[in-house]
Amino acid sequence: MAARDTTGRVGRLVLVGAVGPEPAEPPAAPPPGRGPSPAALALLQHYTGPTMWDASLLHRLAAVRVPVLVVWGERDPVVPPAYGRAYADAFADARFTVVPGARHLPTSEAPAATFAVIDPFLGASAHG
Repeated sequence: MAARDTTGRVGRLVLVGAVGPEPAEPPAAPPPGRGPSPAALALLQHYTGPTMWDASLLHRLAAVRVPVLVVWGERDPVVPPAYGRAYADAFADARFTVVPGARHLPTSEAPAATFAVIDPFLGASAHG
């Protein structure tokens, strides 16, 4: 959406624990008995559709011309911070930050710390 915004309606973009691109270096395999089952992954792919598995996404993110804040849980066991770093690196103007102690849902697990990072970033758009 931000890449297609030709009217200037999108002034800043915040991504919190977004998924999609492959990280620069794949995360280590989960410990035995941990991680999603093949059935869970198939269900997730069916539920989210093709957009979650878009291999060309990282290359298209460079077209976004607004400041981007990528926020990630420090201890996310589902989508490791390497994914967030890969997202941030793909944008033309992005900042990557990790919420200390948070896992996969930083807005629920550490809301004060998460919004302490988001609020100033979004507030900056109101002041230019």
